[in-house]
Amino acid sequence: MKTWHGEAIVVAVVLFVQLFFTHFAFPEIICSLAVFFTFLHAQVADRMQEHQATLEKPDIHCYWKSNWFFVIKEMLWISFFLMTSAYAALSGAIVFCLYPFWRKYWRKIHPLKK
Repeated sequence: MKTWHGEAIVVAVVLFVQLFFTHFAFPEIICSLAVFFTFLHAQVADRMQEHQATLEKPDIHCYWKSNWFFVIKEMLWISFFLMTSAYAALSGAIVFCLYPFWRKYWRKIHPLKK
C-alpha cells in the first residue's frame, strides 16, 4: 500500500466517525466529501512541494511558502468552524492543520532521493 492510500484511509475514517456523531446529516455528508477531496488535493500539492525542495534550482521559487499559507488558512477556518458549529468542516480543518507536520516527520524517516 502506498503512503497516500494510508493517509486517505485515516482521513476517511476520521470523517466517517465524525459523521456518526452528527447522525449522517446531509449537509455534514456533503461537507465531509468536500473535506476528503480537498485533502486529496493537499496530498498532491504537498508532494509537488517536496519535489521542488529536492531540486538544485527549484522551478517555483516560492514553493516553501505553501505550508505556511496552508497552516494559517486552516487555523482561520478552524476559528470560523468553531464559531458556526460546522463539525465536519472542523474535523477536516484539524486534519489539514496537522498534515504538514505529519509529512515533515514522514520525510524525516523516509527522505526523497535526489
